[in-house]
Amino acid sequence: MDQLKLLIAGEWVAAEKALPVLSPYDESLICEIPIAAEPVIDAAVAAAEAGAADMHRLSARTRSAVLACAAGLLLSTGTLL
Repeated sequence: MDQLKLLIAGEWVAAEKALPVLSPYDESLICEIPIAAEPVIDAAVAAAEAGAADMHRLSARTRSAVLACAAGLLLSTGTLL
């Protein structure tokens, strides 16, 4: 298995465990989902709260532009995070 990682506060963090996702059709492995340990979850929550506070300080028009730009970038890359 390749090392699964989680994107936390702009940094890739290795996951200690993974949850297998199986096909309901034939029970073959579809993929593995990284499982975050409690300190990683705490870091993710802190990063999300900090990001929310930053976004709150922006006007609605600016927040909309930021989100539209992010969506455009995701769509243009054609890759999954």
